[in-house]
Amino acid sequence: MTLVSIVGDFHSNVLPLFYHFRDEITNHVIIYDDFKYDALQAQKIITGTKKFIANKKLPINTYTVQIDEDSYTKLSELSQYILNFQTPNETVLINITDGFASISYILVNRLQQYGVKFLAYDRFDNTYTSLHKEGISTPISVESINIQDHFLLKNVHISATSSKQIAQEYEQDIKEFFESSNGVKENATQNSFIQTTPVGFLYEFYIYNLVKQLQYDDIEMGVKVEDIYDNQRFENEFDILIMKNNHLHMIECKARDDYEAASISSFIYKLDSVRTTLDEDAKMFFLTADDVYDSFADGFIKTKISPYYRANARRIFLRGTPVGRVERFLRDVDSIFSLHTPNIDTLAPKDKLPITDASKQKEIINQYLQTLFALNIDFFNRSTLAKILNYKINYTTNQHVKDAMNIKEIQLLLRKINRMQDEAEMNFVYNYFQSRCLNNN
Repeated sequence: MTLVSIVGDFHSNVLPLFYHFRDEITNHVIIYDDFKYDALQAQKIITGTKKFIANKKLPINTYTVQIDEDSYTKLSELSQYILNFQTPNETVLINITDGFASISYILVNRLQQYGVKFLAYDRFDNTYTSLHKEGISTPISVESINIQDHFLLKNVHISATSSKQIAQEYEQDIKEFFESSNGVKENATQNSFIQTTPVGFLYEFYIYNLVKQLQYDDIEMGVKVEDIYDNQRFENEFDILIMKNNHLHMIECKARDDYEAASISSFIYKLDSVRTTLDEDAKMFFLTADDVYDSFADGFIKTKISPYYRANARRIFLRGTPVGRVERFLRDVDSIFSLHTPNIDTLAPKDKLPITDASKQKEIINQYLQTLFALNIDFFNRSTLAKILNYKINYTTNQHVKDAMNIKEIQLLLRKINRMQDEAEMNFVYNYFQSRCLNNN
């Protein structure tokens, strides 16, 4: 088989089909326009596929053709050049997915009559269809590239990766460190691994051990890469990479609260700069050590920071730590990365997901406060709440009220309830209640 790849703006339209047919290809013809950007993009694919062929010891011949897409004469010559590969024993397939309109139009009109088939790859469904003079085939699934080969094909060198075996070996110790000791070494047992490993690495291991349960095609952690573009060398490190249906997604793990505006802006710019190194369609999580994981609370608090909007627009999802909200985190990753994990209901039971119904949240908080204060009142009634906040005047002899109001977290909770403007803020109040009041009393 001869595969013809037309290089345009997206490597993800070219490399999956080359990888899928790698064991059937005898000749690989790479066509690209003479515009500087297209030539640079093509050179990475040419170099990467050649390194891949050598690494896998594949019997594939590589041919490259630079073309002026605005020249009818050159396009006619290109048609004949490709047709020379078509023999009784050799089928020609042309991947026109990312091809320039003029090149694709001329090739289809000139070559279709000779039995040449044209491939259209859908990078969002990870399927391709074959277009020929008899019609169009049904979509066919494409094999997913593993992460190591993904970077090799893109001519990106992997200089190091973290050990997944170590993360798995100490999985229980790491889990206890974050879920029982709150990620503070002074609160942890004298476990030598925990005490000698930086918290940042432990947090990365913790997140890896959570997401490794999901349905993906490949996963790596602590991946350091060296990329070259226009003779300039760049180095980047990715905490966790997840490959699914030829889309490479990432999770950045920060074992500290990193939601300041400057930090968000810096991170967004960093991701924008590495997106082509990673994958044009990559989606990215930014996890910090915020003590509550809840997408609404993130949105309620962080949307006041303008970079949050820019992050969402760039498919960058800012989140707090999943500690204490594992089920919500797993469902979030599974949904945003389109992993379609078959046993997600077992891994993340819906009954363990955060309660988001405002009336139910009010009911839970009310019952908690009624028990704590030993009062059968509605704490969301403004006049009733005002009496509680002025308890020294209204409850002078009630020891239960005095004891409850001596708890700082309870005082703050009541003030937050009192400042509520509408139902939308109920999520924020409930979030605070779960993280501060339930865990501290």
